[in-house]
Parts: sequence; structure tokens; C-alpha cells
Amino acid sequence: MGERDRYYGIQIPEPGILWMGVSGGKIIRSEDNGESWAIQDTPTTLNLMSIAAWDKDNAVVVGNTGLAMLTTDGGQTWELRDTPLSRIANKLIRVRIVPGTDKLIAVGILGKVLLSEDRGNTWTQQYFYYDFSFFEERFNDLAGGVRRVNQDVIRRGRFSRDIVFHDIAIRGECEWMVIGEFGYLIHTKDCGYNWRELRPAYDSIMSIKFRDKDNGVIVGGSATILVTSDGGENWEQLD
Repeated sequence: MGERDRYYGIQIPEPGILWMGVSGGKIIRSEDNGESWAIQDTPTTLNLMSIAAWDKDNAVVVGNTGLAMLTTDGGQTWELRDTPLSRIANKLIRVRIVPGTDKLIAVGILGKVLLSEDRGNTWTQQYFYYDFSFFEERFNDLAGGVRRVNQDVIRRGRFSRDIVFHDIAIRGECEWMVIGEFGYLIHTKDCGYNWRELRPAYDSIMSIKFRDKDNGVIVGGSATILVTSDGGENWEQLD
């Protein structure tokens, strides 16, 4: 490990085993509770921002430029996988496992919310920002007041949003809360098909955690500490 390395995500899949993503494409692992570390070979030199592991053998890591890699052998080999990419920027910041499933959620810049249902082998984008004014300009009023918009218009009317998402709270197999810049929180209860948007703060919020189905906390910039006691329906700033 180098003196100038930057250490990002850490996972403890089993007692005594620590896995960490590092700058420059490094992954390090300890099997003695941090007393010693081994560097694992990877096919990249990009920064690795977050790691998620099911057990001592199976893990996924994400990082800069939309990078995603997986291992099934404890990190002896890491394999790259494709993720949906925009033409602008694609950094992934956090990845989390949906407990009890093979699903992963990864979030990042430009409104990235990606879902994998097969332990990181394939990924789909689950959140789009829809510009409804774009649609309104292109609606055709039909007989009886029915409005129709073709699939090409729908495709061109959804955009990557200029916002960075930092973290995810997994509330159930299909219920997720995603937080990010400017105090925004988006919430889905149907695996990302529909989203509700909240803004419990105005500074960027960085991390979210629930201790049970009702009680959670968010922390962020400018000493932002938000708490909820109703499952995230309402948030209050702690003084």
C-alpha cells in the first residue's frame, strides 16, 4: 500500500475479513482483522469508490467513469462489466446490496441510479429526469381529449439529471431512498419505476441510515443532521 493512496469503500463480509477499494485501481484485503493486507490485481487504474460483498468470495466494486467489476473467488480475479453510460460523465460513488437477494443498487453523478439483478453482471438505469415541458410541446390532442406521445418523444424527453447522488438506503427489496446534492432525496417503492422527490435540506447530504423501519438519520454538509421517525415521510433538522 502506498503513502499517497486514498481509501474509499470498505466491507466486512465475514468476521476478520476486510475488503477495501482504493485509488489507482487497487483493491486490498485483510483476512486477519487488519493486521496484514494483500493487494489484489485488477484490470484498471481508475479510482474504486465503493465495494459491496455477499460473502468472502462474491463482491462487486464500482468507481470512476462508470466502472463496475465483480469477483466470485475472493478477489483472486476481478472482471469488468458494462454499465449504462452517458456522453458527459459516469462516475459511480456508492454500491449497496439489497439484503437477501442478488440485487445491487449503485448511484453516482448525473443522477445515476443503476440496478443489477444478477450480482453485478448486467446493469440498467432506474432513474431518469423527465422534462415535462418537452412533452407538452409535442403532445397531439386527439378526438375526445385523449393525448398520445410516441416512444421516440419519450426517449428524447428523459435526461440525465445534473445532480450527484451519494448514498442509498435499502428499505426493502423494491423500496430505496437515494440522497445527494442540494439536499435532494428520491424515494421509490417499486424498484425504480416511479419516484417521489423530497428536499429535506438545501446543503448536499452524504449518508443515510435506518436503524429500523421508522427511524433513520441523514448527515451532510454545513452540519446537516436530519432525523425521521416515520419511515422517511418527514425529516427534521437536529439543532
